[in-house]
Amino acid sequence: MKIPIIIMFKNIKSWTKLCLEFLENNTSRELFRLIVIDNGSLDSVSKEIKPLLNDDDIFIRYPENLGVSFCYNDVIKKHVNEKYFVILHNDCLVSPRWLDNLISHAESLSENGIDFSAIFPRTNYLNQNTASEYDNELRTIFESIKISNKGYSGEMTIRKNIEETYSSYGGFEEYAKKINNDFMDEFKLSDELCVFCTLFKSDEFKIAGGLDEDFLKTGSEFKLLHHKITANKGIYPFIVLDTFVHHNGNTTSDSLGENFVKNFKESERILSRKIDEFSEENTKRISINTKYAKGDFSVLAIREKGIGDIIMSCFSLSYIKKMFPNCNITYMADKKFLPFMNSLSFIDNLVPFPKEINSDYLLNDEIEDMSKPYEDKFDLILNWVKYVELIDKRNVHRIIKFMESIPLEGIVANHPEFIINRVNEKFSSILPVDGNFTVISPNGTCPIRSLPKNSVIAIIESEGRMGRKVVLLSDRKYDLGNIDNLINLSGETEVEDIPFILDRSKGVYVPDSGIYHIAGLMGVPCKAFFGSIDPKLRGGYYLNSEIFTKSLICSPCGDIGCNDIECMDFGRDEIDRIVKKDFVKGRSII
Repeated sequence: MKIPIIIMFKNIKSWTKLCLEFLENNTSRELFRLIVIDNGSLDSVSKEIKPLLNDDDIFIRYPENLGVSFCYNDVIKKHVNEKYFVILHNDCLVSPRWLDNLISHAESLSENGIDFSAIFPRTNYLNQNTASEYDNELRTIFESIKISNKGYSGEMTIRKNIEETYSSYGGFEEYAKKINNDFMDEFKLSDELCVFCTLFKSDEFKIAGGLDEDFLKTGSEFKLLHHKITANKGIYPFIVLDTFVHHNGNTTSDSLGENFVKNFKESERILSRKIDEFSEENTKRISINTKYAKGDFSVLAIREKGIGDIIMSCFSLSYIKKMFPNCNITYMADKKFLPFMNSLSFIDNLVPFPKEINSDYLLNDEIEDMSKPYEDKFDLILNWVKYVELIDKRNVHRIIKFMESIPLEGIVANHPEFIINRVNEKFSSILPVDGNFTVISPNGTCPIRSLPKNSVIAIIESEGRMGRKVVLLSDRKYDLGNIDNLINLSGETEVEDIPFILDRSKGVYVPDSGIYHIAGLMGVPCKAFFGSIDPKLRGGYYLNSEIFTKSLICSPCGDIGCNDIECMDFGRDEIDRIVKKDFVKGRSII
């Protein structure tokens, strides 16, 4: 298991170079992989740092400073799947065996049944002119070093200061070895989460929702994360006493000057408010949990349209039902989608969405007001009518955000028995009797997610060379001209016809769309194409689905990218390779 080590920098190249140098010299490459974030540096600085990485390291450059919280959240969501990850500040110099020790302590704590949120080593500098409290020797070191090493000092100056500081101990690394020997295998619970060279448990970080993105680059986001984890689960970080790293400290705050003080005061005000809000919400949650513990509660889920979103939202409900078998779940949706949920045993009641309401024209307040008539009838209301909200210039999908808190193994994904209209006179005579056909549905939920026409034609022709017919499905006419093995049903099917057709096929080619989710729910083998949207969540629940993406630096962009949709144009050679692969057979996750 390689631990992802995440280092972020902006323009402070001397310390960043030294940080990378000490990391390479004092850490086995067998233990880690490196993710370096350039958060809006000058081009000249970025060009100096990037060549220092190995070929298999990840270098991510944001064109402007998007904030510490956003960058960490974005990178961890997209690039971290391991049990642990490390956030290493670019003004830290690590010592020999630092990572070996952190991993060893993490595994030892887990093996002994001790839960923790994060672990970090001891250091000369933690925060705001406060030396480490664990021994007087560290305080002495702090006093000698706090006057040196401004963020923009040259590398030679920094090296000289480091050598002078630790000279009486034989040098920095010798001092670290002394700490390692004197305090072998010792650790201590910490009341604070100190982030400078910190190993996090990925699950705890993600379940807590990651870092709040309202703060102004001051570290308050980690204080709130710590508060959430300790309040929710009663677990704390640990400090590893046998490991020492050098932390310059104040490198970023020095570069910000007076703005740091201003930002710090504002962030502390925001932190106080958010902790109060969280505590109030937690109090409500505790009172509700008494009722939830018995499973005697009712749920109303509202999502009126978008069959893909409705199916994804059902995953969340299946987990709730699994955890609380006695709860009662009601789903409100457009009546044409209700038959899709008849076979889902975890939904108790189906209610049609009010016909006179068109959610496309509802304002945000009006959408929220929709819940009010039902507040006295249900204990929990999941209002997904407004399924996307804009947060910090990014579209955040409410249903997926809800699903992120649910473990994958808790999801009921595939329902092979889920077929509507097993006898469909309209299409029985059109489909090949022997079932030797596949389905292609090229249109995604928006143009940027759709397969380009040349890729669609390439798939159909490649299937023809395999001796198979292809049925084209689309909610509107899709003209491809005359292709011998094409059965073009575009614009001719209703939602209720789709399961009948998919059930008889050998598999389906599809981008992110409603048909992709219907195929997943049914267990129909699926080859899915993703470009602008991260397939990590949508693909994770469908084990019958094989995901195909292109390695482009701009993908996934979250539907804010170009109009050329290069990420969805796979080319004829790649299409041939994909078509020749066998479809993955559908099976249930549970």
